[in-house]
Amino acid sequence: MLEEKKWKNRYTDLKQYERYKEVLGNDLGANSLDDFQKLKYNEAEKWKSKQREYNTISKIKSKETYSEEYRNKLIKTYYDFKKEGFEFTDHSLNRFLGQKSGKGKRTFQKMIY
Repeated sequence: MLEEKKWKNRYTDLKQYERYKEVLGNDLGANSLDDFQKLKYNEAEKWKSKQREYNTISKIKSKETYSEEYRNKLIKTYYDFKKEGFEFTDHSLNRFLGQKSGKGKRTFQKMIY
């Protein structure tokens, strides 16, 4: 059943794999189409997380108004939080890295347990 699904979807999966690899690079966690399909069809929660990651990183990379330095800072911050178990959207990252003072603004502090 799984092998049939992988075979049937091989062309669309290959295109998707190439898009994901272009955006995520080594962070994709799949070194081949076969690895990608195993992730996609066997690990539902991990796949959903990878989709969210792809969406966030691709939005950051495609934002023409951001400088290369700011893009890199957003991406680094995304992965710093992901290592701690948090997934932020590009909007959340902008809020975190953006204005830190002003009426109603609060800074984010990392909790140490």
